[in-house]
Amino acid sequence: MRHGVPLECHLSDHAHGGVAIFVLDDLRSSFIPVDLKPYTTELSLECCAVELVTNKAIFITLYRTVF
Repeated sequence: MRHGVPLECHLSDHAHGGVAIFVLDDLRSSFIPVDLKPYTTELSLECCAVELVTNKAIFITLYRTVF
C-alpha cells in the first residue's frame, strides 16, 4: 500500500483544528503549494491549497467553525 505525505497544511494550536492535503510521494513534484496564510484565521477559517502543475487545477481544503 502506498502512503501519502503532507504537501501543504495549516497546523492549529488547538486539539481539533488544522487542515492538510496529502499527496502520494511519487506525485509530489506535480503539485506546488498555494499560500493561503493571509486568509487563515485560527479557530475561524483554516485553509490550505495546492496547484496541479499540468492543468492549473487548484485543490483547497477548508475548515470553518460555526460559532
